[in-house]
This record gives sequence, structure tokens and C-alpha cells, in this order.
Amino acid sequence: MHTSEQQPNTMNLQSLETELSLSKAEMEEFKKLPKEEQKKQKDKKLARLRGLQVKLDEAIQEAIQTGQIEEVKKLKDELEEEINDLEEIVSYPEKLELPEGAKIFEIKTDLEITSAKIAIAKLEAGKHGVSDYIKGILTKINWQEKLDPLYEIVSISVRELFGDEEGHTYTDIKIKAKKFGLDLVPQSLAPQIRLNYEKDGERTNIAMKAIRGRDGHSELLCCGKDIFDSWLDINTDGRGDDEWSINNRFFFVRK
Repeated sequence: MHTSEQQPNTMNLQSLETELSLSKAEMEEFKKLPKEEQKKQKDKKLARLRGLQVKLDEAIQEAIQTGQIEEVKKLKDELEEEINDLEEIVSYPEKLELPEGAKIFEIKTDLEITSAKIAIAKLEAGKHGVSDYIKGILTKINWQEKLDPLYEIVSISVRELFGDEEGHTYTDIKIKAKKFGLDLVPQSLAPQIRLNYEKDGERTNIAMKAIRGRDGHSELLCCGKDIFDSWLDINTDGRGDDEWSINNRFFFVRK
């Protein structure tokens, strides 16, 4: 008996793409509103995004059955960024004092690093390992992003950030960091952190907008080491719902 392969619900996927596109356009208008109006509308807008998240979760289950899941995952990643933006958009009134154990150092921006090719050359000249996979990741960075001349970099663990003994998701880590006046590292600054961070320093992830690797994972760059060398490395847990254990450390920029 001949059985046809189950196909994904294309119309449903197109509908979700349209909803997400409209949501992004609405978010841009939302950002222009006065803070008081944002506070009034925030919960309602967040509820709508959560509703879209439920639809995407259902679409993922359907895509698993058809064996075609990457497009739905991509939409979910975009939605998680949208939700994260909304949750962060109303600024916290006060910055908390950095907890004990947080480490701070400054980076004077190297204005010569304007491309993946230059970044790789400088990393290798500094005796930092850069795999072919990482070289590919570096080509996906937005090198046109304007950088400040000086950055204060903070290294902080999940335990120090939350003051507890529990793991936390990447989304929650970014939101909590905001309360300490910490922000994501610009992607194009990541190689410069490796160049300025001590070679034998503790393995530390770079809190940044995740980059989608060739295998479909949402990836963060990190400063790693082995018994011989220091590396610009990656961690594949860059999705908002990925959970990090208490000993993981992150670099943020301090505003």
C-alpha cells in the first residue's frame, strides 16, 4: 500500500510569519510611546506575544512529525527576541550595586577591527585559537555596528547575578543583568574581549545577540582555554529558553 509523506501545514506557517511580522512593526511603534503609555500597554501586548508563542509551540510539534522543523524554530527564536525586547523596554528606575565576585576591566576599542578577516588575523597574531567553524561565525557578525571608544566589561556568574543556587534561562539572565546596569556585548566587540581577557582566565561566555550557526543552533561566542592555548570558542545554548547552571560566567558591558 502506498502512503504519501505527511507535509507541513504551509498555510499555517505563513499565517504565523505574517503575525510575527505585524508584531515587529507594532513593536517599533510601541518603542516611540512615552514611558507611562508603554507601562499601560505592556501587559496587553505581552499577552498577545505569549499567545503567538503557544501557536508556535503547537507548530513545532507538527513540524517534528513532518521532519521539517528549522523554519518554525527560526520563527520561535525571532519571537523570543521580541518578547525579551518587550520585557526589557521599560527601564528599571535604579541600578543595583554589582554583587561580590563580579570582575571588571576596560577595553579601549581597536578601530582597525572592522571585518572578520581582520579580527581573525589579530586573534591568531595574539596566539588565540580560532577554528574554521568560528571563522564562519565571525563572517555573520554585523561589522558595520558603531562601537564606543571605551567599554567597561563585567564578568559575572549566574550565582552572583541571582544570589541563589538555581539554574536560570538565558532570557532571565539578560533581564536580571539589566537591573545591574549591564547590557549585551555588541557582536563586533566579542573578538576584542578575547584579545583583552587574560589567556588563562576562567571560561566565560559573551552575553550577546545569538548568531545562528551553520547547523541551525543559536550560538554565543566565549573565551575558552585548554592546557595549551586560549581560544575564541562558542557555546550552543544561545536560545532564550536554554538554562544555564550557577557556575557559568558571562561578559556584559556596563552602561
